[in-house]
Amino acid sequence: MIIELLHNNVLRILFSFIMSVGLIVYLIPKIVEISWKKGLVDKPNGRTVHSGYVPNLGGIAIIASIVVSSLMFWNISLIDGVQYRLVGILIIFFVGFIDDLMEMDHKKKFGGEIVASLIVIILGDVRLTSCHGFLGIYEIPYIASIALTLFVFLLIINAFNLIDGIDGLSSGIGIIISITFGIWFFLINKIELAVLASSIAGSLAAFFCFNVFSKKYKIFMGDSGALLIGFLIAILSVRFNELNLNATSQWFVNSSPVISAGILAIPLFDTARVMFIRLLRNQSPFKADRRHMHHMLLDLKLTHLQATSVLVGINIGIIVMMMVLQQYISNIIVLSAILVTLILGLSAIPYQLLTKRKRESKHISTTYFSLD
Repeated sequence: MIIELLHNNVLRILFSFIMSVGLIVYLIPKIVEISWKKGLVDKPNGRTVHSGYVPNLGGIAIIASIVVSSLMFWNISLIDGVQYRLVGILIIFFVGFIDDLMEMDHKKKFGGEIVASLIVIILGDVRLTSCHGFLGIYEIPYIASIALTLFVFLLIINAFNLIDGIDGLSSGIGIIISITFGIWFFLINKIELAVLASSIAGSLAAFFCFNVFSKKYKIFMGDSGALLIGFLIAILSVRFNELNLNATSQWFVNSSPVISAGILAIPLFDTARVMFIRLLRNQSPFKADRRHMHHMLLDLKLTHLQATSVLVGINIGIIVMMMVLQQYISNIIVLSAILVTLILGLSAIPYQLLTKRKRESKHISTTYFSLD
């Protein structure tokens, strides 16, 4: 009876979500207790926005939850190169885990990300084979395909790592993205991918509650969690684009490269904006600073939860808008221009508000001293 139930695709997806939630709920308290006993906690420094010591090994619970709940409800025979994807997942996790324990040199860390990505791209054959007509380019050569896919992997992996700066942001954005991809994979009957997306969503939903609301068992996902989530989202993004090469599908998404960028709007564009500013100032693109959108929102006196809610809400709005627009606008350049203009406009709002506040503060200060 149970085996027959597990042939039901909806139940497979639902159970993978439930199991991933259950595993997080079981593992996080134990990891927090061990972290405190062993002194494995994140210490405040000049770059962090939290006060006090907090365990930062949430990535252990996240990888265990996602891998176990996915394997439990996958039909392995339907997934080509599944062993390479699992190897890539383990490598990216351990790169982040080592960095959580002892800060790793950014070159070694980047090298680990490249190795993990290339294993999945080349051996697992998870790669982009077409630009979908962007700049008139459709099918791309094999070597160019590997290079482009590697760039996409590294961009998404580091985007999730860089937005993991306030409570709930990386996990909150990850929940929305995985649910979006998961629904689409279910609609086109790619159940194994839908199960993976469901496992990610369940794991992050449970983790979000500990990270944001728990006092006794508060925990950070650390680099091990952030890099892992970015890696998995990169796999889903590449598969989303490849599966949209079939224009005859009922659920075909027009201009999927732009739509996938819209689905990942906050992490991708915030990272691109910050790195561009750093390069303009002759700084390393990996140099930590406080130029991210979540930092600006905190400077506007929003709480972590408020800032996270604003950014997650914006990401949801962009996803809905882009999904609607792609049904009426087939030109990929026009859609790209709309997306970039929207993101630039939205990111300019907190900057303008901060600038206005600084001017007012300076004016008040000047007035006070002149009266004195």
